[in-house]
Amino acid sequence: MSYAAYGAKAFRAALEECQRVIDEVNERVGVAAERKERFYRPPRGRINKAHRRVLAEQGYCVVMGDVFPNDPHILDAKYIANFVGTKARPGSIVILHMPERGFRDTSLRGVAGALARMSLRNLRCNTLAACQARHR
Repeated sequence: MSYAAYGAKAFRAALEECQRVIDEVNERVGVAAERKERFYRPPRGRINKAHRRVLAEQGYCVVMGDVFPNDPHILDAKYIANFVGTKARPGSIVILHMPERGFRDTSLRGVAGALARMSLRNLRCNTLAACQARHR
């Protein structure tokens, strides 16, 4: 879903609802409550001034990526693995949509293949939070 057409009030409400769900999941899986990193990737890379203002008020860091295999539309695990595994560079931010069993299974298999290819190239993965902490 793209929030591009949302005004500031509707965007803020959607963002707060999303954060509520994330906090609930984090609590269930035992992620430390003191972790307050908040990242936002604008759908399709589009963001307007009102949204930037709301994100800044809420403490979000806007993140863009440089490796995007178009996984919602290309449902081919080998393609995803090859694309990500060859295009990723040190410092790359890879954009993949959340894979689940029964939904975007190809992304799940593609991630495994991409990780194997990147490992052969001596690349390793990290979280955005770890990268952000390292550069503070």
